[in-house]
Amino acid sequence: MRLNSPTLCAAVVGLGMVVSGLTADAKNLTLRNGTTATGAHSAVGGYTTPFNTNCAAGFSMAGKKLFGSTKWTDWYVCGTPVLVCPKQTQANGLVSGVHPKAIVQLTGGNPDGGTVKFRVQYKCDYSFTPTPEG
Repeated sequence: MRLNSPTLCAAVVGLGMVVSGLTADAKNLTLRNGTTATGAHSAVGGYTTPFNTNCAAGFSMAGKKLFGSTKWTDWYVCGTPVLVCPKQTQANGLVSGVHPKAIVQLTGGNPDGGTVKFRVQYKCDYSFTPTPEG
């Protein structure tokens, strides 16, 4: 196979012109939420998707911390309504001890960068209360 140097050079220069033209046009790109991508920061090509601190269904915003003048979100907390582990009366008439536990289970994503998917569960762990000797 023989390469034609002038044709190869023309193809590379032509491709560079097309890419630079696309980049110039993309600077004025309008995102779906109506904001423009010009001036977006630190994403590939300067384009980002909007970041929202929305809580999952059943949770409500309990607090968040913004960092500096850029309003970068350091963290946010979503909480549930008060959960109740019901009282359990044993056959001996005493009430079982109860120890609530929160369980966080990662289900996907990349915790070192990008999106993380997880599930939150809770457990009502009961312990038997023996009848006192005597």
